[in-house]
Amino acid sequence: MVQDKVEFQRGEMDALTGSQWVYVPRHVAHGHRLGRIGVIFYLIILYFLAEVVFHIVGLGQGLGGDWYYDVYRLGTHALMIVLSLLTIVGILMRAPATILFVVAHFCFSILLALTGPIFGVVVGAGSFLVLFYMMDSDRANLIFRHRYRSWVNETDAAGAAQTTRNAGEADV
Repeated sequence: MVQDKVEFQRGEMDALTGSQWVYVPRHVAHGHRLGRIGVIFYLIILYFLAEVVFHIVGLGQGLGGDWYYDVYRLGTHALMIVLSLLTIVGILMRAPATILFVVAHFCFSILLALTGPIFGVVVGAGSFLVLFYMMDSDRANLIFRHRYRSWVNETDAAGAAQTTRNAGEADV
């Protein structure tokens, strides 16, 4: 039986927090318990599904006024539907490009918030929460970026790390 060697690449140590990113292969990240889609991701999927429904309803409302505004409204709603659906599919496939879809969705939701009705502000706030979770949470980083945080617990006299504590592990 041949044992595959798994390479872990450590990033630079953050002087402020004492943490560093450890990069792992995709199969290792997705095999870990934090590498699976959890309850929060299913709530995010429900949020994007609800948003798709509201944008579909928004496509048909208020048409017949100024042609420029109608084209803008149709384009904005269609783009938000596409980005929401791409984000849902990306989450289910655990694809790294999902982060890009979430960032683009956030940018266009801000545009919608600045130029549209109160619904745009709600979409912008929800999109900001999703973006923050996708960028900063340990689970999202492991699933989509194939990395996890590691903190130094103790150092020797020369400052070299003796032990590390990884994200998702209990403190001992």
